[in-house]
Amino acid sequence: KFRGDDDVWVFINGRLAVDLGGVHGALSGSVTLDASTESSYGLTPGGLYEAAVFQAERHTVQSNYRLQLAGFFFGRTECSSVCGDGIVTTDEICDDGVNDGKAGGCKNNCKGRVPQFAQTGPYWRNYDAMETCNPSERPTWGELTWEAETPGDSNVRLEVRSAEQRANVNAASPVSIDVSAHGDKGSVNVAQLLGAKRKNDPHLRVTALLEASSDETASPVLREFSVRYRCAQQE
Repeated sequence: KFRGDDDVWVFINGRLAVDLGGVHGALSGSVTLDASTESSYGLTPGGLYEAAVFQAERHTVQSNYRLQLAGFFFGRTECSSVCGDGIVTTDEICDDGVNDGKAGGCKNNCKGRVPQFAQTGPYWRNYDAMETCNPSERPTWGELTWEAETPGDSNVRLEVRSAEQRANVNAASPVSIDVSAHGDKGSVNVAQLLGAKRKNDPHLRVTALLEASSDETASPVLREFSVRYRCAQQE
């Protein structure tokens, strides 16, 4: 119930319930919230809703204001955070409303942010057979072995390049091996990969490209790789 002057408006759940607008003497207005009126204000028993009262005093004399509330339960309310609502509360660190655990996003418990990592990252190693072979010898490239971990659909791609001159290795066309297709621990024969024309090139580069999983929740680990070769006299 309300009695007073001048402008008074009461909104229940965002809907106008009392309208005493205008300049006037003390007037009364009231609203009862029960089963007969709940649908008018979009209320559901047990729900939590806002009652907003707006009042403006316009008279230069007299001032009347009386607000009376009855039938309300004055129990203590307990507020708790909701992980996934997109609102960061005091006991949350990150809540983007998705919380799918992807790189750069929020953890699914809202207690932290998942580190951002590059979707693809390269690492390479050069091999110069002329450091160990005699001038009259040429290398025959042998096994390329590796040990890796490729969780999910992440992958380590190994690219092999060779050239007659060191300066030309970077521009050479690569031959690729997907570790995920061969197993996290395996080997391939480099000479067979390069073919007859390139298997005795003295300069070799192996580039490892680490590719994150498509859902950006896992990245591969390359523990080691190595290349064996032997030197043989030129025919």
